[in-house]
Amino acid sequence: MQRKAKAATETGIYLVIIAVILVVANVISYTGLRARLDVTKNQKFTLSSGTAHLVSSLKSPMHVDAYVTRGLPKLDAFVRDLTELLKLYQRAGKGQFDYTMIEAKSDEQRQAPRKRASKTWPSAKGARPARIKPRSPRATWVSC
Repeated sequence: MQRKAKAATETGIYLVIIAVILVVANVISYTGLRARLDVTKNQKFTLSSGTAHLVSSLKSPMHVDAYVTRGLPKLDAFVRDLTELLKLYQRAGKGQFDYTMIEAKSDEQRQAPRKRASKTWPSAKGARPARIKPRSPRATWVSC
């Protein structure tokens, strides 16, 4: 008889613990508390300490307009990763860093950033874009 009472008590305690865990998990998910744990080998989804320090020490606001194209799985994955990276910058920037994702729908909208950049970019002041040839034969050309 005593065994049954002990087993029933233990079962009741376990059920209460599981219920508490479920309630806490639901409260956390409802309130929107978000925590990310980057378990990738090379910390792909974490800002380096230098980058985080640089962004957090911005003295004036910085705004980034990211022009993106969607529609293909690889592009959608890239846009998702870029958005997550910009969110990390925004959190680290403490209100000094902001961004806007702009999806160009027409050719005219796609050309607008180039026209705007040609007026404000250093190439308008005499500097020319350069092509850099990588040392590795497997790497591709990079346009700066």
